[in-house]
Amino acid sequence: MAIGDPQASARDRVLAALVAHPWSTTRMVVDHALIGRSTASTALAEMEKGGLAVREAWPVGEPLLARRKPVIWVVTDAGRSAHAATGPARRVRRKDALAKGELRGMVGRWLTEHPDQEITPTRLATLLDRSSGAVFYALRWLCEQGAVTRTRAKPCTYKTRPAALPRPCRKQPETNGPAGHT
Repeated sequence: MAIGDPQASARDRVLAALVAHPWSTTRMVVDHALIGRSTASTALAEMEKGGLAVREAWPVGEPLLARRKPVIWVVTDAGRSAHAATGPARRVRRKDALAKGELRGMVGRWLTEHPDQEITPTRLATLLDRSSGAVFYALRWLCEQGAVTRTRAKPCTYKTRPAALPRPCRKQPETNGPAGHT
């Protein structure tokens, strides 16, 4: 299980954090596992009962600024085996996640199928069941490429560019004299 995987149980996240960062305090486990302190404390206590982790005292001679010595957590061999059984840390991809550029294609197809319709990014995002911000950036990119035109500024509305119209060019600075003089 991945350390930051929201689908993983608290125990799996704490175990992954301990394997990746041995000799950690509870606070360090909280930071590495990206979970709350009470959740981490409960998971660590359960792991200690199950023999997956043990508490160690703060090493003698180590500088310490706290009033009381914190507990150091160490994963046991059984804990390492349990972690290995759940698999290495990996990035979890949503089932409906799109590949790079795929949303632009979806937006472009929808606009091509509805050539006479003006639409806002929010409305199109609702129809495509996607993030309105992502749809906005896809529309902006398509507009920069010349496939789509922005018809209104507020509300921001887009429409497919008719094939007969040429792509708009950037306005070139006018020159009054020989090359290089304005």
